[in-house]
Amino acid sequence: MVEIPILVSFPKRELNRAGAALREAPDTSPPQASLDVLRQWRSAHQAPLNTVQMWLRSVIRSEPRKDIIVAQRLKRAPSIIRKLKRFKTMELSTMQDIGGCRIICKDRKSIKRIVEKIKKSKAQHLRNIRNDYIIRPKDDGYRGIHIIARTKNNKPTFEHLNNFKIEIQVRTKAQHAWATAVETVDLFQKTGIKSGNQSSLWSEFFLNVSDCIAYDEDPSGTLIASFESAKSRALELYNELRVGERLEAYRETLRLFNKFKNKSGAIFVLVLDTADEKSVLRGYAFKATMAEEANQRYLEEEQRTLGDAQKDVVLVSALGIDVLTAAYPNYFLDTRNFITICRKILSA
Repeated sequence: MVEIPILVSFPKRELNRAGAALREAPDTSPPQASLDVLRQWRSAHQAPLNTVQMWLRSVIRSEPRKDIIVAQRLKRAPSIIRKLKRFKTMELSTMQDIGGCRIICKDRKSIKRIVEKIKKSKAQHLRNIRNDYIIRPKDDGYRGIHIIARTKNNKPTFEHLNNFKIEIQVRTKAQHAWATAVETVDLFQKTGIKSGNQSSLWSEFFLNVSDCIAYDEDPSGTLIASFESAKSRALELYNELRVGERLEAYRETLRLFNKFKNKSGAIFVLVLDTADEKSVLRGYAFKATMAEEANQRYLEEEQRTLGDAQKDVVLVSALGIDVLTAAYPNYFLDTRNFITICRKILSA
C-alpha cells in the first residue's frame, strides 16, 4: 500500500522544485519524494474539482439532459510529468488542468449557449476563456473551448478550497468523438499525436478529418485547409490506413468484466492494459462518500503501473457507468461515434 504523508500547505517553491526534479528524471524512475509531492498536490484538487462540477451542473440545469454530459477527472501523474517535460518553462504550481471538468454538448449552438451561461453565472468563482480552439484550432486539428475557473467562496468554512485552478473543456459530441479516436490510436499505434507529434499519416488523417467535421458543423467556421482538399485527403487516408476496420478491431479486443459493467457508482478507478493481444479494462466503482478509498486505490494502481506505457490508470467521477462511458469512451476503446461521423461526412 502506498502511504503518502499529508502536507498542511503547498509552498510554491516546494511544488516547483518537485516539478523540476520530475522533469529531469527518466520516465521509468521518477524521484519518489517529488512524486509524493505531486500526488499530494493533485489530491488537494479533488474537493475544489467537486465544487466546480456542482456549480457547472447548476449552470446547465435548464439544458435537456439527453443533450449534455458532465464529468470530471484528476490528471494522471504520467500525463502531468509528460507535460512538464514538453513545456520546459511550465511550473507545477501554475499548471491549470490538474483538475478538469468536461462538458459534452449536442452541437455548436449548444456550446455557444453553455459558454455564455458559464461566463454570466453569478457564482463567485473567477473564470476566463483560456483558449477558443474552435475559432483558432490547434495545429493537430483539435477543437473545443477551454475555460479556466479559479475557485472562490467567501464563507470561512470553504476558505481552504479557494484559488485552485480547474480547467473546463466544452466540446460538441463530434469534437469529442474526434479527440477520443486520437487517444485510442495513440494507445495502439504509439503515434504521439496528442503530445504534438505530427509526422505520421495518422496525424495527417486526423488533421484533415477534423476540418471535415468542423465544416459539417458550421460551413462558415474556421478551417485549417480548404474543405475540398481536406475531404479528399481524409478519404484517401481513411481507406489507406483502414481506419474504420482498425478502430473496430481495437474495440473488439477489449474485455470488460461483467461485474464492472453492472456497477453503479459516482467515482471510478480505471486500469486499461493494452499489452496483450486482447486488451483488458479493470474497474473499481466507489460511492460519492468513498472519495478517500477511491483515491487510495488510484495511488496504488498508479504506483503499480508507473513507467509502463502499455497501462493507463485514471480516476474519474461521473453519475453512473453509462455517463462514464459516454464522457470517457477512450478508456473503453469506444470509437463507434467517430466511425459513424467519418462514414457520413466522407461519403457525402
